Amino acid sequence: MRVSIVKVPWLRRRQTAAVAAIVFFALGCLLLWFFAIICPIMWWIYIPYLLVAYLDKAPQKGGRLISRMRTSTFWKYFCGYFPAELVFENNWHEKQKENQQYLFAVHPHGVVSLSVWANVLSNGTGFHDKLPSMLTKLRMVTLPINFYIPFWREFLLFMGLINSHEHSIVAALKDGCSVGIVVGGAEEALDAVPNADHKLTLRKRRGFIRLAMKNGCHIVPVFSFGENDLFDQTSHPNIRRIQRFVKKYVGFSTPLFRGRGIFNYDFGLMPYRQQITTIVGKPIKIEKNENPTPEQLNQVHEFYLETLKNLYYSHREKYGSVDRELVFC
Repeated sequence: MRVSIVKVPWLRRRQTAAVAAIVFFALGCLLLWFFAIICPIMWWIYIPYLLVAYLDKAPQKGGRLISRMRTSTFWKYFCGYFPAELVFENNWHEKQKENQQYLFAVHPHGVVSLSVWANVLSNGTGFHDKLPSMLTKLRMVTLPINFYIPFWREFLLFMGLINSHEHSIVAALKDGCSVGIVVGGAEEALDAVPNADHKLTLRKRRGFIRLAMKNGCHIVPVFSFGENDLFDQTSHPNIRRIQRFVKKYVGFSTPLFRGRGIFNYDFGLMPYRQQITTIVGKPIKIEKNENPTPEQLNQVHEFYLETLKNLYYSHREKYGSVDRELVFC
């Protein structure tokens, strides 16, 4: 086993520490949540917490964003670990209108969507420097169940995340915010396999199109090269059937993955040091239509698929995916 602690530059140590902090904080909160559910002695603490979480409507009303959480130097080290890179197609951000609302459709989901944290949600690679209004006006969407996990819930709220219910997204849009959605969701996480074709759960996903049309916000296709290569994932037909069963009745997927360790390169829960490049495509202009017909939805959806395909194939050779196809599932 190769040991990574020997002769490692101090900067790389700080980068590793930053990523480890997020990974193991999330894991620790998840383990605490399971422990609180199965251990009766914890119920007297967790049940009141659950009641407060249920009554608190922050996840439905824009979160509790603390802008400094997004601009912290911490994210520079986090992004430097992979490293992460952000590219605006044709520098369209230089001509964007200050008050324009966007719906950022992000692909692929990956195992845990680390490219979103690095290149969109935080300012680690300058996303909010290039789109300053997004610092306070961007809300990312996540599964509602995340807002019942102790401590992780508060972290998500401070970073400006909201739950994925339609009324939460509509409330954010009506408040003048832009919204980021990882369209493929938990289902797509099961297809995050390194060195394979990019399978996007997108063929029947039209909800984000309808939301954009009803609210008149432009759709921005976003694709992150390298996201699916951050972890190895176990894939077997029998395991997949169990995973889909869990996804159907619990609401979230359970990918069986492994990465590297903190002090070794061979096994652990840390992502591999794999370049992530997020391409932010040019916005697709959407006219407001509060009652789009199925035909209109399909037309915009097909145009979006074609735009995303062009975005991917025009950049795949440069970013190491020349032999990998884009597949809409």
